[in-house]
Amino acid sequence: MRKPRLLSGILGFSLLIPALAHAGLIIDNHLFYLDSQSKTASNESYSKYNLSISVGASIPKRFFIGWKTTTHADSQEGSAGTAKITGLEMGPRFGIFLTKNRWTSFTTTYLPVHNATQTADTGTVTKLSGSGFEFELTFAPEVFKNLSPGISLLYHLGSYSSATDSTGATSVVSYTRNMIIPSIYLHWVFGGLD
Repeated sequence: MRKPRLLSGILGFSLLIPALAHAGLIIDNHLFYLDSQSKTASNESYSKYNLSISVGASIPKRFFIGWKTTTHADSQEGSAGTAKITGLEMGPRFGIFLTKNRWTSFTTTYLPVHNATQTADTGTVTKLSGSGFEFELTFAPEVFKNLSPGISLLYHLGSYSSATDSTGATSVVSYTRNMIIPSIYLHWVFGGLD
């Protein structure tokens, strides 16, 4: 059910990019990583990473569009075992440069692909799927001709609507994955903006 919608989105996006005669190629990378350990009786540790890449085109001179792919993993280890969730999210991304020098931007991403694998500390594995949105504010001053490193603050608003267990049985669920993520941000631009 989700595959035709995803394929039509990718096809529509791929047909749109060549139509932008004066478009510049834009590549954006985001990285967030957290590792913490608590030396208590339970000796808990927690780690989390979020890595994404967006490829798209500028629309002179203030707008840009693209396709964003994100992989993430959250892991919590305690005396009972390790619980983790890993996922893949993809969708179209739309943005606007807020300043004339293009150092600050605001983007929104729709995530029709919002999948995850959840492993409980007991070892039970569940496949989750749903959809989501992201809203992001970035600041990246130009340091080199094509590269602007900076920081981003991303608000992720996602939900999972179906769960499939190890036997293949699918059930309707209502889980959410909402968070604010500060990230290291790299903004690459090749042509089209001058």
